[in-house]
Amino acid sequence: QKIDFPKFVGGLITNVFQAMIEASIEQMHAYGELIANVSKTVDQFMVDNIGEAAGRDYLAEKYPGDLGIGFSSTSDMFAEDSDTATTVARVEATGDEPEVALARISKEMNVNPPVMDLSDADAELRLVTAARIEMAKSRQQLLSSMVMLGINRIVITDGSIRAKVIFDMRASDTANRGYTASMHDQKTDRSEFHARAGYGAWYSPVSGSIGTSTSHEHVATVGSAVDESSESKAEVKSRLSGEVRVNFKSDYLPLEKMATPGMISTIQGNSTPFNPNAEPAEGGT
Repeated sequence: QKIDFPKFVGGLITNVFQAMIEASIEQMHAYGELIANVSKTVDQFMVDNIGEAAGRDYLAEKYPGDLGIGFSSTSDMFAEDSDTATTVARVEATGDEPEVALARISKEMNVNPPVMDLSDADAELRLVTAARIEMAKSRQQLLSSMVMLGINRIVITDGSIRAKVIFDMRASDTANRGYTASMHDQKTDRSEFHARAGYGAWYSPVSGSIGTSTSHEHVATVGSAVDESSESKAEVKSRLSGEVRVNFKSDYLPLEKMATPGMISTIQGNSTPFNPNAEPAEGGT
């Protein structure tokens, strides 16, 4: 009752199964988010996953000699606090021939009409949007290819849970017993004899007396004592232990179980490798 072994076993079983269920739920949740992302259009994927700052960083990293990121401060003249300023990041041309570089970059990024002046906010935004679309296509194509190859998941096949309690008992018993005995014997004998004679008056010329006394004394003393002591000790210790064995395997989750035919068709289209150097289509961005 003190160690509460049933509660220990119940907690062990509950925690093991709860961990297994939570892991399965987490897997399915991740699979659902992945399929939802790869089944979106490129524009939706871009809006949900890639921001403007990421697009500017992508341009600066892809064209380090021609483009860079600059910062400018703007203030709101209608704000109550006129000193309030906002820092805005922009893509800037850093090369010696910015117009030639921008024409080449616009062609590679499929920007039509090409961007010729990055000081124009609308033109700079069109180039950043084209970079975000290129990033979205690349990432979505990679994720779509992974989904088309199949989703791997962990499946538990069998297992066992063992729980045990071990009692360690130690007992000791000590007893001491002592005996003492004593005897004292005393004997005393005493004898006394006396005689007396004398001459008295004229009418009693002689007088005498004789006396005898005898006494005997015998004393015997016997003593006995017993001294007994005993000591008993008992010590009990308990130890709880649990063991969980789980066997698992990798399993294949068919895409048909997680996506509709329309979603599968979209994913198949998104899984086509993206070619950033392809010729821009008529009426492209």
